[in-house]
Amino acid sequence: MTITAKCLPSRIQQSAGEGRPPLEGIGLLEMEKRLILQALNKSDWNQSRAAEVLGITRKQLRTKMKNHGLLPR
Repeated sequence: MTITAKCLPSRIQQSAGEGRPPLEGIGLLEMEKRLILQALNKSDWNQSRAAEVLGITRKQLRTKMKNHGLLPR
């Protein structure tokens, strides 16, 4: 089974139409990366606040950032 945008709650699907790229056809990892970037941008790249917005710990956020290549080398 493939997870697609149609599997997401309607409120998330609808947000795609608000100036954001459409969710249809993107994978789960790409969606996660986009959500992380959105949270980081909203928090001016404050990782603690971004993690709070995402409902995860700062350590989990940093691990995800590393996996997506979002941490400086």
